[in-house]
Amino acid sequence: MGGCRKASFNNLRDIPIAKLQRKRRYRNPDVVVDPVEALRRLVPYYSKVGGSRAIGPHLSAERNVSHSFAVFVDGIRGLRLGA
Repeated sequence: MGGCRKASFNNLRDIPIAKLQRKRRYRNPDVVVDPVEALRRLVPYYSKVGGSRAIGPHLSAERNVSHSFAVFVDGIRGLRLGA
């Protein structure tokens, strides 16, 4: 079953999540109370590892709207620069 989940995430276009970010409820990802549960409601076969691997290449620090993600990226950049 794990292979099935991984295969299911190979093409994110099969998942209508991108369209949902236009809805008020999903515009600010930091206010979604239980993001894993929200994803599982939208995509019943969602798994954290498979989902993270599939979503990772689509994340952009420049187009980010999540404050917590920006803090994370700034922290990684600080480590890289030796700050």
